[in-house]
Amino acid sequence: MTKVYLAISFSDRKKFDKELTYLVEVASKSAIEIFVFVDQYHFENNQEKEMMQVAFDTIDQSDFLIAELTHK
Repeated sequence: MTKVYLAISFSDRKKFDKELTYLVEVASKSAIEIFVFVDQYHFENNQEKEMMQVAFDTIDQSDFLIAELTHK
């Protein structure tokens, strides 16, 4: 299975719920797993280093990266 890391800001995640739900559904039909980091992990404001380490480790384990960059 192909693994895709989807990067999106935590604060904008809910704005794209419909689109991400559709994307995950369509991708799964082609044996593509979309991993949405902000849906799986939650960190406190003082845990930036830990968050980035986990994010980079997960990206390294992925085949592709998709980034939603409206506000970043």
